[in-house]
Amino acid sequence: MTAYLKRIEELHSIYSKLFLMIHITSTITAFFISLLLLISSTTQAHAEILLPVSCDNVTKISVGQLKASDLGITIEGNPFLYFVAIYLTAGAAAKYNELASYSIILDVRPDGTFIIGNPLIISTPSGSLTSDLPYQNSINSRQLILFVKTKKRTLEAAEMICPRIIPTYHFLYDYLNKQRQKNRKTDNYEIKKGGY
Repeated sequence: MTAYLKRIEELHSIYSKLFLMIHITSTITAFFISLLLLISSTTQAHAEILLPVSCDNVTKISVGQLKASDLGITIEGNPFLYFVAIYLTAGAAAKYNELASYSIILDVRPDGTFIIGNPLIISTPSGSLTSDLPYQNSINSRQLILFVKTKKRTLEAAEMICPRIIPTYHFLYDYLNKQRQKNRKTDNYEIKKGGY
């Protein structure tokens, strides 16, 4: 009978160690699952859509500038915002609109206004492009618009999309600033010449 009791004690010891290992493993697993859920809940639930763009599906490229305040955006040190408008072929525009519809983010503000964001990555033969303003890309029935912070980056993006297409330029505010500077120089010259 003592051999039987010893065997029961050995089995009990083995089973208690086994249950302890299972308990530790399940506790660690639960901790990591909780950690992963916590990490994923702090990020926005969206997917950036990758759109392949090349000369084959682009008809025209336009680059220009806007006042950042017109879009409700504040950029420190620069009141302007630049854009690259990529005019797409009909087939590409329909395809890209369908793809982009899966990545739309609606940001509703307390005052009832809202912004529709569209996180897109544009893949070109020369590399990939993203907007300098998070989620502020725009795509409609015929064009895709990227917003960037500098004029230089705007021209580089147009070159990356399709080097064969010469973009149309709409840098109105740069032109107006140059005209104002010319007028100031002329006005200063006339004042000095007149003896004031």
